[in-house]
Amino acid sequence: MTMRLVLVTAVALFQTVNVSAVDCGCPETCTSEALNESGDSPFRCGERISWLMKHHDLPEANACAISSRRGAENESGEDIGITPCRYEACHPEGCASKLDVQPDFHLLHNCGCPGTCTDDVMGETLPNMPFSCLARITYMVHHHHNPEFDACAMAVEEGYCQSACQPVMCGSTLVEPTETTVAMREGPFTKTAAAPA
Repeated sequence: MTMRLVLVTAVALFQTVNVSAVDCGCPETCTSEALNESGDSPFRCGERISWLMKHHDLPEANACAISSRRGAENESGEDIGITPCRYEACHPEGCASKLDVQPDFHLLHNCGCPGTCTDDVMGETLPNMPFSCLARITYMVHHHHNPEFDACAMAVEEGYCQSACQPVMCGSTLVEPTETTVAMREGPFTKTAAAPA
């Protein structure tokens, strides 16, 4: 029984991430070995890149940049957290990638309701609120790693956004997060009063 437990543990420790489709445009440096590194992060480099691409709809180059130890801030200087990848291996600038980083990391989708949660609605700062709807949602997505669906719902509940941006009320096209996607986020899913950086 003990031998089987040791074997299972060993397999789990050495299991590699299947990220063969991702190389950040640098196949010579962003190798499977580099993608399986984690540094001080709870996630491996390839896992983090794939998660950002899937759950935040980021282009590969942007996800690689955000996941690298240099490049862990967006264009506003906001710290966006988990950075398991080495700069020289997988960051598009650090590895001379053939992929271009798109200048806007905030690829939000109007809470999945572009007909009601318009750019004007998202850009509005409601009375007694220090930040706009868009700023709050962006902060929740990129700083706290909430899926856009959750970030929109919380921003409406907190009074930052109009109900036109509430995913469950506006017929959102966004997919409601499952227990698996919630578990992949950094930290618990909690409301926070912290301001956008």
